[in-house]
Amino acid sequence: MDNMSILLCQPISTEQSPQKNPPLGILFSGAAAELSGYEVHYWDERWDSEESLLRKMEQAQIVGVSSFTGIQLKYARRILMMAKEKGKITLFGGIHANLTPDQSLQEPFIDYVAAGEGEITLLSFMDFIGGKIANPIGIKGEGINYIPAGKVLTDNFISPINEKTLRYFKLANETNDIMLPSSRGCPYGCGFCVNSTVKEKKYRMVDITTWTSWLDQLRSHMDIKWLQIGDDYLGSQRRIIEIGEILKARGIKWHPSFRADNFNQSGDFFAQKLKDLGVTDIAIGVETGSARLMDFIDKAETKEEIVHAARCLSAVGIRPRYYFIIGFPTETAEERLETYDFADCLYKIHQADCNIVFYNFTPFPGIALYESAIKNGMEVPKSLGEWEQFTICNSGSKELQNVYYIAGFHFHQQPGSKTDLNFPGSRRLLIRPFERICDLRWRLRYFKNFAMEKAAIEFLLRHFRKK
Repeated sequence: MDNMSILLCQPISTEQSPQKNPPLGILFSGAAAELSGYEVHYWDERWDSEESLLRKMEQAQIVGVSSFTGIQLKYARRILMMAKEKGKITLFGGIHANLTPDQSLQEPFIDYVAAGEGEITLLSFMDFIGGKIANPIGIKGEGINYIPAGKVLTDNFISPINEKTLRYFKLANETNDIMLPSSRGCPYGCGFCVNSTVKEKKYRMVDITTWTSWLDQLRSHMDIKWLQIGDDYLGSQRRIIEIGEILKARGIKWHPSFRADNFNQSGDFFAQKLKDLGVTDIAIGVETGSARLMDFIDKAETKEEIVHAARCLSAVGIRPRYYFIIGFPTETAEERLETYDFADCLYKIHQADCNIVFYNFTPFPGIALYESAIKNGMEVPKSLGEWEQFTICNSGSKELQNVYYIAGFHFHQQPGSKTDLNFPGSRRLLIRPFERICDLRWRLRYFKNFAMEKAAIEFLLRHFRKK
């Protein structure tokens, strides 16, 4: 099967967030396949039309779809079923495929499942389909003797930017959502995170010269004013500053993700340096306000370190976004209140100039806390359809799901926040009453009986938010 054409698809990943980053998973994989001489086409549901999907699908022999666990599976299933009805070879990849390869393969519209890093598994799959090899690495399917991707990880990173993929970076740049990671993986082993499962905790940095060449490749085609780095772990203070100096020299402000313990050494100096280097926002995972749970989830940080980081950032006026998780196995009601109180503590330190996000613990298969979640009564979904509702804002009890909305509206009222982006200008008047209600609910810690308000909010998000 020479000259096989493959279509790589990125389904909608969220029905609520206005953020639109480039679909890096399919772009990295596809660019590697293109360099090896394969014909690759791309389709992203956030930007591309249904007509273009049908047209590209007709031209392709293979349709690959990448998806995370949760609502994205709903849209992934639709694409895979459509491809199967048209007689295409279907390949399912992404985080969910990595986490549930055997279960995913039971779906009648999935021919093959790709586990491992896309640059390796997609090339191996194409060689298999082309008859060049008998057993591809990281691919499961009928008649294949499975060879685990295991420790076969990409270290020689290739640019995800080429003539075909460039369009998606340009579109992301229009809304300041452009992302260009400088590393892959994470050296930490937090018990709730899929990173350690999928990438086996192996942390790899893209050579700084290579990363800079990617950045300049993009800049030769567009004017970049603001960049999300997108790393799960950006690295040491030294590397962070090195990246910041590269961006400052090019007039680019940026938004990284950090651990709070990045500020343990010379935190005040480091925060001021970040400010000078054009950092506008920082994402920090806090997870919990309970010291016991910090140890239980292997966070390898303390509340004191987080408070220290908050004070350093507040002093220089950098706005952080703090991420919390509730509903961990063994979490008590008192520990949950500790978490709510800790969120208020951080909000006070920043004098309300920060964003705080609450998610529900989601026991993805293979993570360290997965077995603990099952022992505590979690029912494991048995199909992609059941996994659709298994998300960071919809897992757990109804009360915990309500916290996602209530805390979100309470803590996201600043200019440039998610609410402001979803409902800019006069549209804000539509959502303002619910912000006031959520403020009261948060202060009272009353998260029950929210069904009618939630339904109204979701209606406004579907029909009135800025697309």
